[in-house]
Amino acid sequence: MKRKSIPELGPFRYIRNSDISQPFQNRLTSTNNLVLSDFLHYNKENRHVFVYDYEGKILCVVVFDDEGDHFYLNLIENNEKHESECDEINPAPKLILFVEKVAKSLGYEKIRLDAVQTLVPYYEKLGYSTMNVKVDGGSYGILEKMKKELP
Repeated sequence: MKRKSIPELGPFRYIRNSDISQPFQNRLTSTNNLVLSDFLHYNKENRHVFVYDYEGKILCVVVFDDEGDHFYLNLIENNEKHESECDEINPAPKLILFVEKVAKSLGYEKIRLDAVQTLVPYYEKLGYSTMNVKVDGGSYGILEKMKKELP
């Protein structure tokens, strides 16, 4: 499948080389050990990595896969190094909404994700529903398959 070009809009943009020197910490750092340079390397083929850029600070990162008929939200993490800005702006749901709008513009009818158990209520508030399927997420524990039908 050919990689689709996703438009950058406002604070939402693809991750750049210049971003990787910034500090990054997420709520699952002890499990995933991710740094911004990891995300730069993920941004290829059908995988897209977008950031929420606020005054040159990376507040949030989303990784999503283009499955050809829907997007799969692989990961979304706030940057806890900028906790006060994240608390004020709440970038994660805004970045998720951006991905949903892009999916809809491509004619996709749904978004999929696998949520850690503690985040299932969060995604339900964003309109996602459980598929009543649990999978082993390795070091992340049991994950709940979820989806959102796009209007």
